[in-house]
Amino acid sequence: MAIMAVAISPVRAPAQVTDNCPVTVEQIAYNMTLQIDAGQQLDPNQVFAVGRDASVYCPDRYNAQGLAAGLLLRVYAAAQTPKQKKDILQYVMRAVSLNDLNYDKSKETLIKQPDGSTKPLYTHFRVTGYLEDVIAPAFVKLAASGEDMSALIAPDMTSCPYAQDQQERAANEADFLEDSADGMKPKEITAVADRIKALKKVCTEQNARLTSALGELYKKAATQLISAGNDAQKYRGDLASMPIFEKAAASVERAKPYMQAQLALPDDGTITDIDDIQSHTELQLLQFERFLTRYEIAMTCRKTQGSFIQITDPCPTP
Repeated sequence: MAIMAVAISPVRAPAQVTDNCPVTVEQIAYNMTLQIDAGQQLDPNQVFAVGRDASVYCPDRYNAQGLAAGLLLRVYAAAQTPKQKKDILQYVMRAVSLNDLNYDKSKETLIKQPDGSTKPLYTHFRVTGYLEDVIAPAFVKLAASGEDMSALIAPDMTSCPYAQDQQERAANEADFLEDSADGMKPKEITAVADRIKALKKVCTEQNARLTSALGELYKKAATQLISAGNDAQKYRGDLASMPIFEKAAASVERAKPYMQAQLALPDDGTITDIDDIQSHTELQLLQFERFLTRYEIAMTCRKTQGSFIQITDPCPTP
């Protein structure tokens, strides 16, 4: 169902207030979802208002937060500018956090269906799906657009935004962001890395997985830049490839400490297939060192030969 795109002007969420939270907030948000699915609600401003109010005024109601995240993501597609999308995504990420921090499976929420029957509502698992399918790709796309991501990165967090299962959603978010990032776009890599580092600082129970996610992110960036340099050399010549190889070498140097940290992680069951990950990282590090050696030889030759101003490059490529 497509929501009409109109101007949306989200405002910064005020301090958490529960006095204004409707007793039936979950039912209100659920009914709005049904109206959207039935094509009876096409005004994104109304959808946004219901989702925003549920998130802002009902912070301790985890199912309200889950429904709010779903509604706000419906509106996200209707936003017309990167700024609007970022503002909406900030509300969404807040709802995702509160959905996890206040999750309590012993607290059942009953929702009335259109036929008069009731069913229990459980949003926690669904919200993790939102992180993977929508939120992480949206974060990466916004970063690529050049939008200031500091509000979403939240570098000044003083506590982990997730709590359940040893803060597992922090590791899930990091993995989803790393999977969504294209190693060829520096703005994406920087924003994703900064967000994972911010999580790593406060979500200490997931230090191993967050460390591994950073290693995988930087490894991907370096690998893809080397591949791009090889393609440029093959199809456009040595001189065209060298600026790309220069970026690749810098990316390799940036990746190495995180990859070495990956190799130092304990095999304690925290990370699935840690043996395979470390074996691949060890091999990749060896390949990166060989690339750096070839790169240094190539650059030394160019400094000696002055090949950057010659039509034919007499020096080897990395």
